[in-house]
Amino acid sequence: MCTLTWWNGPGRYDVFFNRDELCSRGRAEPPLLQCLDGVRFLAPVDRPSGGTWLLANEAGVTLAILNLYEKELPEIPGAAFRSRGLLLRGLADCESLEEVAGRLGRNSVSLCNAFTLLGFDQGGPEGFRVWRWTHDRERLSGPELDPTMPICSSSFAAEQVIAARRRAFQAIVPPDRTDPERLLAFHHDDNRGQPSAETVLMRRTDARTLSISRVRVAPERVCFEYEEVPEEGGTSGAFASVELDRT
Repeated sequence: MCTLTWWNGPGRYDVFFNRDELCSRGRAEPPLLQCLDGVRFLAPVDRPSGGTWLLANEAGVTLAILNLYEKELPEIPGAAFRSRGLLLRGLADCESLEEVAGRLGRNSVSLCNAFTLLGFDQGGPEGFRVWRWTHDRERLSGPELDPTMPICSSSFAAEQVIAARRRAFQAIVPPDRTDPERLLAFHHDDNRGQPSAETVLMRRTDARTLSISRVRVAPERVCFEYEEVPEEGGTSGAFASVELDRT
């Protein structure tokens, strides 16, 4: 129940992420400056697990994880599933996508429920890179290089919802006019104040968009902007911004 897009320009890139969850799930802590094995990073914190769904570190690596609902096993109380958010947080000290790939290979992802993981950095010969991994409970596949956006997930009518969000993306973000402000408008799209299971800013009786995040990675700093979506509706809520100096 999430949506992810990205943009890259001269020497920098942005990542946008709508986090959709059950209404019963508590709010997360806004992004905090944290450290893992000497590497500083910014990430919000999911209160039940202590994990996260999106992080960016001082090496310029950004990682995001989405549930792959179509391949999930049922969550059973007391089951030994490893938190996907903790899996992502455990990669926060990776300084390149190659390191992420090596660590995923060594990690026991089989203990996690199904997921899609995206990694971003500027370490390739041509600079900006996007890699995608998929864990379908049978095997981990990837990295797939340069996947197509938007990346979406939904626990309800996934095929229908993803198709609707892709249509909205094509309408709001034309291929020849992709820029951060259009992407931000896409992530706030609620069908003119009529949100549904299909809209990017999503609302159902049992689930909704909890937050909209924007990560900006530049040579001198990383900035994590975090907007909470109000329970009562609307597209503007509490806003937080935290920066990490890379120099």
